Amino acid sequence: MNASTLTWTSIGRGRAIRTGFAALVAGALLLGSAGQAAAYPEVVARTAPPALRYESVGVAPSPHHFWVGGYWGYRPHYGYAWNGGRWYAPRPGYRWEGARWAPRGGAWHFAPGHWHHR
Repeated sequence: MNASTLTWTSIGRGRAIRTGFAALVAGALLLGSAGQAAAYPEVVARTAPPALRYESVGVAPSPHHFWVGGYWGYRPHYGYAWNGGRWYAPRPGYRWEGARWAPRGGAWHFAPGHWHHR
């Protein structure tokens, strides 16, 4: 029996579902890791972001975690929206570079937070 003649009954429905699910997960992982290396689409706003919000920082989940403050995100036709801060665990060999807005050419350009290899 070759691959073109496989049917639900010849391999079993459960096995076919598990095989399909495994392929789906593998594809998602592959695309997800490729997406991390790809650049984010540039976000540009005509107006400056609002002032940063005060955030109450609770207790860290562990002594190794560090707090990354929130930032203003921007969506065309909706405007600015606050994204609250959160705790991150350090990654060996990397440092965290926080999200930031920078004025350039009469507009505001957003750079998302990301891990930077040392």
